[in-house]
Amino acid sequence: MLISAYAACAFASFLYIVYLTSKAKRQNIYPYLTCVVMLICNTGYLALAVSKTEEAAILANDLTYMGGCFMPLLQLFIAAELCKINIPRPVRLIMVSFSFVVMCLVFSTGHSDIYYRSIELRQAYGATYLVKEYGPAHNAYSIMLYAYMTMTFVLLIYSIRRKSTVSYITVRKYAIIMFFIAFVYIIERATGTKAELVPFAYLISEVLIIRIYSSLDMYDMTANVMNVWEKMETYAYIQLDRNRNYVGSSNLAKHYFNELNDQKIDFPLTLNPGSPLNSLLGNLDNLPKEGRSEPVKIRAGEIILSASLNRLYSGTKEQEIGYVMEFFDVTKEEKYLESIKSRNIRLAVAEAAAQQANIAKNRFLANMSHEIRTPVNTIIGMNEIILRDSTEDEIKEHAYDVKNAANTLLGIINQILDLSKIESGKMEIEKNEYRLNDLLTNLYRMSIGRAKSKGLSLDFQVESDLPSILYGDDSKIKQIISNLLTNAIKYTEEGGVVVRFERMKDMEKQKNTDKNTLIMRVSVEDTGIGIKKEDMIKLFQPFERLDMEKNRNIEGTGLGINITQRLLFMMGSKLDVKSEYGEGSVFSFIIAQSIRDQSPVGEFKPIAPRKRLKAHKIGFTAPDAEILVIDDNIVNIQVFTGLLKPVKCKIDQGTSGDICLAKTKEKKYDIIFLDEMMPGKSGTQTLKELREDRDNPNAETVVCALTADALSGAREKFIEAGFNDYLSKPVNIEELEKMMKKTLPPELVRTGG
Repeated sequence: MLISAYAACAFASFLYIVYLTSKAKRQNIYPYLTCVVMLICNTGYLALAVSKTEEAAILANDLTYMGGCFMPLLQLFIAAELCKINIPRPVRLIMVSFSFVVMCLVFSTGHSDIYYRSIELRQAYGATYLVKEYGPAHNAYSIMLYAYMTMTFVLLIYSIRRKSTVSYITVRKYAIIMFFIAFVYIIERATGTKAELVPFAYLISEVLIIRIYSSLDMYDMTANVMNVWEKMETYAYIQLDRNRNYVGSSNLAKHYFNELNDQKIDFPLTLNPGSPLNSLLGNLDNLPKEGRSEPVKIRAGEIILSASLNRLYSGTKEQEIGYVMEFFDVTKEEKYLESIKSRNIRLAVAEAAAQQANIAKNRFLANMSHEIRTPVNTIIGMNEIILRDSTEDEIKEHAYDVKNAANTLLGIINQILDLSKIESGKMEIEKNEYRLNDLLTNLYRMSIGRAKSKGLSLDFQVESDLPSILYGDDSKIKQIISNLLTNAIKYTEEGGVVVRFERMKDMEKQKNTDKNTLIMRVSVEDTGIGIKKEDMIKLFQPFERLDMEKNRNIEGTGLGINITQRLLFMMGSKLDVKSEYGEGSVFSFIIAQSIRDQSPVGEFKPIAPRKRLKAHKIGFTAPDAEILVIDDNIVNIQVFTGLLKPVKCKIDQGTSGDICLAKTKEKKYDIIFLDEMMPGKSGTQTLKELREDRDNPNAETVVCALTADALSGAREKFIEAGFNDYLSKPVNIEELEKMMKKTLPPELVRTGG
């Protein structure tokens, strides 16, 4: 039994050395080792009290020292941990080694007088005890014991006075326990009592230590976790107990908030009035029962922190033990977000400026449209009347020249307005059924005169098996081809222009289409001056003119190709250009059109226009129709009434919105033509008053807007305002005729001139 007891003691000693010198988390090891050591020590005292032989008593005495040699050392280590004072590992190793040597000397009892000079077994009151005469080793042990206990008290008193430990209350409790053990030990030595009082003191202290550690807050139970947090450079925290008293904080938190360096533990936070922590503390009352609060941004000087609050519970989550404030440095992220916001603001400002510039541009174009188209309306309208009524050939010749010049000017204006419509996204594809032969004939007649005037040939090569009737936006297709033809003739001095219409034979183009869809390739080839390679990039830019030194005498705005390309994009196509400078160019595009009649168009036979186009003659009369024309410009009224003269209708006129309202109360009209831009009431305001006056006999009369505004969305704007139709100036006599035939009651219209 003696051998087994010593073997157990040796094995326990080995475990102590491993534990005390390991790199394990000491906050978890020391408290529990203390309890184990106390248990071993008290077990030895109990064994001593019941020993019957001297040999058993000496063994029991050795067992008490096996715990007693390490007890004061462990208590010192615990105090150091509570006070956050690090004892270097070599020093700890020396202390453990010294205790181990003392324990070995105790084991030599009975073989030498180094620790005890003499030892005698006695009994009193039914208990066994040893009478000892101490040797030099015991004196060294006593000095070690007093030294460790003194150092422990110094650390605890220092910590209590400085109030800087993890838990001020825990330190005080531990100091009381240590004081109790020291007090009993001193009483026992001072009185020389034969009773062993220290075992009872160890037993009581063991119970108290277990009680302390079982009731500790989570901060003390997880001190090792807190220490890890402190070492994390990107994490900061502040701990509060359940009463919202300060428990501790990480070094990083103290770096962010300097006021924490002077904060006392177990006292409420003492904050400066302007501290950002004040607002955070105010959110504790609204903190959710579980989980973190929503993170908020606070500033610590130049640093931006994401701060959140969290309730802390005991291991079973049954008892709330405090709070923790967590802080993360998000300065870089916030500055990046601020830079994005700043950029977005700049973009918004730039977008607003661009919108204002676009509004200003559209306003300018509207004014230009009105100011230029109004006199052009007079020129074209009066000239149309001259062509219709004049019988002198010389006057008609001059009138034709005026008409051509006015149409050229009108074409330039329309190009600018077309560009505005496309840029604003309000130009739409308007599909309808059309005859391919009519499209070809119109294009030929529009271009042949100009080609012949320059001595150029114009050849239309059309595949005879193309379908005769198609469905699509023929007006835009005509505009595209017309632009290409105009440019080809304009930049060609010798030779001619060839226009080709052919069905695409490439199966790759046709495989995704049905038999009712035509994939057609249109090309315009000229023998003109061609385009330099370096100028190709300028070709599609608006207002760009190529080779200005050579082409300075050629008219144009530089918008035709740009508009052509944009129109093709709208129809799902694009313009392809091949050119050799000095030899000529080929402009082509591929377009899909629905087929309405598969019968072939046959051989295209161009019909040259007569030398002079006659003035358009209106093909109906309406002598009983009542018409009201309102325009603030007298000349415009004269032009309009002159154009309507062949209709033989009854026309009243006025120059303001008020006159319009007065006249409509006196007579019922079949059509009212109302100018938009007038002083006083505009056309829209006049129409609104007319529609709202339910007693007015013309409240439901057809009202057509007359305006020089031909910008994008103009028709939609007027229809939405309540107008029934819309005519832009200069008024096209054919459109006027079509509008009147559609609007006038059938019984008032008489066919024929």
